[in-house]
Amino acid sequence: MATVRVSLTARDDEMLHAIDRCALTVRQLRTLSRTFRAGFSSDRRLQERLTQLACAGLLRRFRYADPRALGQYYYTLTPESFYLIHGNDAALPGPGAFRETGIARHHHTHSLAECIVHTIVAARAAQVTVADFTRENALRLSIAGDELYPDSSFTLTHPGLPPFLFYVELDNSTE
Repeated sequence: MATVRVSLTARDDEMLHAIDRCALTVRQLRTLSRTFRAGFSSDRRLQERLTQLACAGLLRRFRYADPRALGQYYYTLTPESFYLIHGNDAALPGPGAFRETGIARHHHTHSLAECIVHTIVAARAAQVTVADFTRENALRLSIAGDELYPDSSFTLTHPGLPPFLFYVELDNSTE
């Protein structure tokens, strides 16, 4: 598929940063767009823009097999869009960040995205800032000689209150 040129907007930048946190569906991204300077008024308009960004080689699109998201597509960044938002000198995350999620992880990936979207939207409504976000498996915690890679981590801050550091680990009862 040939790539096309596209002019990026501030809203595109917000979308790419959101998708950098985790793979997102159209519905999840539209919900999250409530926190953007200019949200999307319809799924159709968002889908059109995502298609343009995918044709430009900035996003990849895959279909979920999870029953809760059956038939929905989820979007991930490409190495090009990762460099675009983090700079050319940034170290790429593992190749899994840009590939299709294994079918056995679809439920977990979709649930994690739901948790992240809900947290960010709720934080914005409460005038709380989400900062220092770390994507899945990007942070290594050493605990009593063991290593743990949380599904995500972030800090919630509100003026006049101490910051709250959160580590997210979803348990799908798979172990």
